[in-house]
Amino acid sequence: MMSTWRLCAGMLILLCACRLASGQGYIWIALTPEEAIQSVRAFEGNPLLALTMTDLPDPMPSNNHTSSQECYILESNGYTYFAGKYSASRMSRFDKSFDDYETYYGQPYDTAALAAQVRPVGELLAIATAFMNAHYAHPAILNGIETMPRTGALISGQATTFVKSYEFTFFQSLAGGARGPSACTVEVDAIRGKIVSYFSHYYPVLISVVPQLTPEQAVNAFFAQLNVAQGQPTALRMLGVSRPDALGVETLYYGFDFDGMMPGDRGVSHYIGSVDANTGEPLSYGIIHGTNDAKPKPGFLNWRRAPATAPRQVYKTCLLRQNGIDVKPAYTPLMIEGEPCLYVGYLCAGWAGVRMTYDASTRTVSLTGGNRSVALRALSVGWLLNGRRVMAKRSPILVHGRLYIPLEIAQRVLPFPLSFSKGENAVRFSTAAAPAGKASPRSVGAKL
Repeated sequence: MMSTWRLCAGMLILLCACRLASGQGYIWIALTPEEAIQSVRAFEGNPLLALTMTDLPDPMPSNNHTSSQECYILESNGYTYFAGKYSASRMSRFDKSFDDYETYYGQPYDTAALAAQVRPVGELLAIATAFMNAHYAHPAILNGIETMPRTGALISGQATTFVKSYEFTFFQSLAGGARGPSACTVEVDAIRGKIVSYFSHYYPVLISVVPQLTPEQAVNAFFAQLNVAQGQPTALRMLGVSRPDALGVETLYYGFDFDGMMPGDRGVSHYIGSVDANTGEPLSYGIIHGTNDAKPKPGFLNWRRAPATAPRQVYKTCLLRQNGIDVKPAYTPLMIEGEPCLYVGYLCAGWAGVRMTYDASTRTVSLTGGNRSVALRALSVGWLLNGRRVMAKRSPILVHGRLYIPLEIAQRVLPFPLSFSKGENAVRFSTAAAPAGKASPRSVGAKL
């Protein structure tokens, strides 16, 4: 454990492992190519729309499942569509003609003349809002807006540029300022008022948005574990909820900017990072740009290195495979004392209306919903299934602030087949194929 701020006072840290709130169970459901085609047709409101599928990438979904590798790519009438392979509510559309600045406007590409034709941003926002309301699954949940201008290409001989488009991102603002996992971005051509790109995704919020750590505590943990050169201030960008992974687990995280030196860096670089808001575990970081200027960027989070502590125990990991395909979970299965173990939050997968809670007085994790119930605690082989006591061969165990449960418990609770392949070093599970009629973004969004 990192230090006292890491909530390591006894079993209270277990609360960090039980942040799932009431809501529907959630698992990915793979869409067939035909279902992806129907999804695009429903988006355009044209059941006879002719589409050409241009790419069928080998699926390897990540916990955010947003890359083009996890989408069906289709084309029709000058548009390119990216239809999600694991959610019909994941949809993008791009106008290919917008990339050809010499012909798109139907007039000579003169930046000064085009700048004089840019429409008021309020008019463009109204166009984007109308399109979002007509196409997004649940427009009422998107109660925040961000505006980003995009400039046109600057060509030789022209000293000025112009705003060629505005991107309007409609996002989900939750209690306490947390940003939800659902969003919709509409890009509008600033001169013609045409929709040139659209990107959307909808996911239910399945976790509490009240962080266990302050931004300063979480950032301290991030830097201490990655061994970044100390003294660089950071700027908090957001508190957000990640999109669910293959079994419906989300993470509450802080996103922030920082200047620092990673091992092997030459000079100071500017990074963006994210850290678990409940445990302080680094989730991601990526370089924005490098610089020889050692002066840090201004920011309000001035971190100090956390005290050195004993090294954390490292466990071997296992693969996770859904219907024979590798998926990347938010919390990787672990091999603990020779047995595969899963994060306790995965017991909620596929369980509609489940609620997970933690009772500090008895140190018990409980799941209830419908006519089912489960109760278990760390370091106890006895657990309750629908009120009846069951004995497991091994007890659940805390690993860096999260409760992991033996596979045998998951096999008794989860509503789909689950097994471990020693030869593949993989936890395997099977889910039903997507049922027919899930093409409409509005109907699919309501079911997720």
